[in-house]
Amino acid sequence: MWFKNRARKGCGVCPRRRSHDNSLESAFEEEKYKIVSNPHRKSFELGLFNGNIIEVIRNSCNQRNIIIGVNDSRYIISKDIARHIKVQLVEA
Repeated sequence: MWFKNRARKGCGVCPRRRSHDNSLESAFEEEKYKIVSNPHRKSFELGLFNGNIIEVIRNSCNQRNIIIGVNDSRYIISKDIARHIKVQLVEA
């Protein structure tokens, strides 16, 4: 059946396995981050401005998108866009 092998193993470059390079693409799940720079205008309209606090809800290496929370909203962002957004971990 076509769905037999849908569960994939980690690709070896998961955010947990590689060093944090300050991009949203490599951010850890269940962590809060402050946006340092965002050159992407389309995501800027979603509320991803510099200094805004976001929470990474899902960031899996098996998926092409990242789910983040901004205030009371949830957004799905492509990893290509997330690669250009620089973030800084917010200490609790």
